[in-house]
Amino acid sequence: SSNGYSLKRELQQGMNNFHNTLTAFNKIAANKGAETPGIDNETIDGINLGKLERYHQEYVNNGYNPKPVKRILIPSDNKKTRPLGLPTIKDRLIQKCLEQLLTPYFENIFSAWNLGFRTKKSCHDAIKRVKPRFKGIDYIVKIDLKGYFDTINHEILIRTLNRFIRKNKVLSTINKWLKVGFMKDGVKYESLSGSPQGGIISPLLANVYLHYIDLKMDELIKEGKPIKKGNPEYGKARSKNQHHKLGVDSHINLNPKPRVEYIRYADDFIIGVKRGRDKARIINKLVSQRFTEDLGLKSTQINLKSLATKSCRFLCMMNINPTRNSKIKKPPKTN
Repeated sequence: SSNGYSLKRELQQGMNNFHNTLTAFNKIAANKGAETPGIDNETIDGINLGKLERYHQEYVNNGYNPKPVKRILIPSDNKKTRPLGLPTIKDRLIQKCLEQLLTPYFENIFSAWNLGFRTKKSCHDAIKRVKPRFKGIDYIVKIDLKGYFDTINHEILIRTLNRFIRKNKVLSTINKWLKVGFMKDGVKYESLSGSPQGGIISPLLANVYLHYIDLKMDELIKEGKPIKKGNPEYGKARSKNQHHKLGVDSHINLNPKPRVEYIRYADDFIIGVKRGRDKARIINKLVSQRFTEDLGLKSTQINLKSLATKSCRFLCMMNINPTRNSKIKKPPKTN
């Protein structure tokens, strides 16, 4: 498409433009984690203009190859730790160069119901939107994707990106980041799935990966009709391994239209259904079908709840309850 073509050209020009590299460097340097080096121990202070020019030329002349990320453990909730990947300063720089070119393009494409990792959108916006829209909802389909971005199928992601970028150097660079692996205690490990550990570009890639699910939910909200096809790339990657048969649900008429609401904030999904339990069950089945077939999710991660008996948590700080007003626990302020 002309859209895809202009993006390809813009990426090429942008990645070849040293001003883009300088802007990316300034943004990385301003980041709190900038002082922490990757596996090559290079720090942000060790980067001068000459080095920036060298890194830029290396990419332009096809000599750029990323290094494995440094895997460290950081404190998490409940006194547990979680792994964090630290790319080298050079890899952070090239990722930022690309991320700041891709973001404006995808911001125009992404669904209005996808509010996570978006420009000028926050968790507060998601909560503000849930309150009025989910009033009077009877059933909630809750989808648990915790830890899911570690299991992103690389082949599906690259094929999905290819629909927008076409075969391009940018695509092979993203593929290198996906496959580069990580170092832990001096040992190199391969990464067979998941978005780049600790990568600047990872949140954007995760949103691209789930974009077609968001579009299908858009259709459901607008029409109250069954979801027919998902991302064609999910299907292609899947059919290599097994043959799926779509269920009979594609013929079920959902009229009178149920009211369907949907909001996604990163890996927190919530779907609300107004009207009878049968309608809610049909939608639950359709949604389950898309997620299990397109994204390899286990059906145990998809739960239908009746709000008449149980309230539902969203973003760990909001209780959606049909009989009382939804209560919000004030989240801590973040910069």
